[in-house]
Amino acid sequence: MAVGSPKHSRYAELDIPTIRQRVRSSIGADSSEPLVGFFGQSPDIPGHEEAFSELLQAMTHLKPRPRLVLRAHPKFTEYAERHIVLAERAGIPVIDATTDSSAERWLLGCDVVATPYSACALDHAYLSAFSQEPIGVVVYLLCNAEIRAFMRKACGFERFPTTERGIGLVAERASDVLPMLQRALMPKGRKDYFSASKGLRVSDPCRKVLETVAASVPATAQGGRAKAC
Repeated sequence: MAVGSPKHSRYAELDIPTIRQRVRSSIGADSSEPLVGFFGQSPDIPGHEEAFSELLQAMTHLKPRPRLVLRAHPKFTEYAERHIVLAERAGIPVIDATTDSSAERWLLGCDVVATPYSACALDHAYLSAFSQEPIGVVVYLLCNAEIRAFMRKACGFERFPTTERGIGLVAERASDVLPMLQRALMPKGRKDYFSASKGLRVSDPCRKVLETVAASVPATAQGGRAKAC
């Protein structure tokens, strides 16, 4: 029985517009300034650093030029400084959000969430599903053969199933990155992603599990077991 994601059901309690506004205000970004977040994984993944470089290269062609919000993987924070240097050399202003304990608030603050295949992309999809307005778009940076091969080996597939439903854009070549960033930053791209995310199950999955278990308990024992739940 598909019930949705218990982990993400807590997003229903979030004041999403307020969190988005506050995180952007905290770094001096007004509503018109584009923010592109890079949510990294292990730099040792084959093709990971090349994908980051392709993102930087594409961002140099965007007008207005976005700021980069860098969030290195919590297990590999020592690599954040190297990525900051690379961004600055490319002329891209960067905010280091690596040590912030809340990934969700940065997912909400960004207009584009770029990542090879971090699970935070699914977090973003559910944030969008619970939001009342578009918050941004995920762009998967699978733009070289090495990283696609590694994802296939690690995950068993090269694309998250959600992308088949329009929840996210997949850059499979270096030449895809710029047009996909441009598309993601346009109102239509944001609206398309937002609409697609509404197909995710956002009812209370924990309650559904409990109700299903309770319904399967024999009538003579149902009262006691229901109280235990």
